[in-house]
Amino acid sequence: MNMLSSLLLALVLVGISLNAFANTLKFVPRIEMGFDEYSISFSGLIPFPTGVQESRFAFHTESFSYRFGATGIYGDFFVDAYHQISSEDSTVQLFPQLGAAETWQAKKTESNFTLGYSVLSQVNIFVGYRRQKQTGKGISNSSYEFKHAGYFIGSSYGWGITEQSTVALNAGYSRVDSTIDEKLFGFELPKSRGDGTGLKFGISFRGQLTENFGYSFSLDRYRYDHKLKNRNSGIDVKAQEEETYLRFGINYIF
Repeated sequence: MNMLSSLLLALVLVGISLNAFANTLKFVPRIEMGFDEYSISFSGLIPFPTGVQESRFAFHTESFSYRFGATGIYGDFFVDAYHQISSEDSTVQLFPQLGAAETWQAKKTESNFTLGYSVLSQVNIFVGYRRQKQTGKGISNSSYEFKHAGYFIGSSYGWGITEQSTVALNAGYSRVDSTIDEKLFGFELPKSRGDGTGLKFGISFRGQLTENFGYSFSLDRYRYDHKLKNRNSGIDVKAQEEETYLRFGINYIF
């Protein structure tokens, strides 16, 4: 076999391999939207413009969220990524220690990357990385940024309701690094850092309208417990986050 024949054979084999790979690989972009309920509470030695004091406070927001993501599936493996943006919401925080109140405009963003494997036809296991940031601006020269990021592990179980629809339950556990940076009534407060753990539970319903076009409804619940400290300033705070998402989505299989 001469060199030209060998080259042509190699190109044919590469073409066959790429075609087989393309026929096996699925790419599923999606758009989701829905409601986001978020609350966070702080307790412990908390910094104020007048100094660090033993105190507790909390605030709560409700917003509309948009999620843009995609899933790649190859055999029993899948990769998923998304970015979520929540609309601004207004909340009032009281400061009895200062005899004052602040009105916040808060918003939240989130990014998530997941790598998973189908152990059985109905059971998946997955690991991933989640990053979330909540920011707020107050009308009295105040601002804050609370963010956490870390790795998670979890599993899901699904079963078919009809030939075109599936219900799935999922649960996950995560460990995160956390930071909060705040300015209150024009006074820069010491930054606090720490870590936390989180639990997530969810349920979803997915269906196909056509061979390629699908839809979903999902409900997810998160809870994080953080410990934040600044030893130089005497800050020692426990923070608890709770999030609930209710979403509707559409997707297309390529």
